[in-house]
Amino acid sequence: SVWDRKWVQESKWEPNAGDSISESGSSDISEAKGQEETKIKRRGGRKILDLRSLHLTEVPLRVFEEAEKGFEALLLDKNTISIIPMPIGLMQSLQRLTLTYNNITEIDGGLGMLANLEELDISHNPLQRLPADIVHLGRLQTLRIDSTKLDELPAFLERLVALRRVDARMNKIQGDMPSLTGLRYLSHVDVSHNKITSISSTDFSTLLSLHTLKVSFNKLESLPATLSNCTSLCSLSFTHNKVTDLDRDLVLLENLVELKTEVCRRSKQFLMEVYSHIDASKSTSLN
Repeated sequence: SVWDRKWVQESKWEPNAGDSISESGSSDISEAKGQEETKIKRRGGRKILDLRSLHLTEVPLRVFEEAEKGFEALLLDKNTISIIPMPIGLMQSLQRLTLTYNNITEIDGGLGMLANLEELDISHNPLQRLPADIVHLGRLQTLRIDSTKLDELPAFLERLVALRRVDARMNKIQGDMPSLTGLRYLSHVDVSHNKITSISSTDFSTLLSLHTLKVSFNKLESLPATLSNCTSLCSLSFTHNKVTDLDRDLVLLENLVELKTEVCRRSKQFLMEVYSHIDASKSTSLN
């Protein structure tokens, strides 16, 4: 299925010999218990527990009772769940957990026990803070927390050493964004549509893999000087901020092919001239 192909691609997985990620290689098992229906999907030996759009108000206890079955993905999207209970930590084999479009206000704990978790998506929930035990997710590669009620990002993000992608759009995040220094695999950061005033806590020269940075619709007055040392950066977007001028050292970003900004005419002209010298074929967007 498209979902499985996307999972394989985003998680940097390589299918094993004999694995199938096509519809023809899948089998669905459905069993009705009361008003609930559990869908167990098998894809090339991987087991996915699909509980999306079932009008659930809580996570069924039998989900945790079946933890020993080795589910690698748990999908709880589009329900009305408000609390994720601590027994979630029993599902040690989980690599993907999606909880989008619920009413989640609290996560009791237990997420930190999911040692194999690679993707966590809590977007579109009224969640006000992330549980501190997420810091123990040493294999977490993708964190999606778009459209919540978060007013800050936790300082422990820079300790999630396997992070590749952070999506935190359309929240209420204020002040200085916490440091992401040293996250050598981080390739994509989107914190647009917040109230962030500074991103200078991060030493961008240490983000060796960062290719996309989106900070539009915030309250930034300047870009950090270390950004010019982020040599892998391909796309930079910071429209609708208070930035009035650009650091001339941005010309050091030799891989930059997309720039979205609203700075003064002098800075735009300066960048266009410089990029024309660096690479005549480079397509730079100055919006």
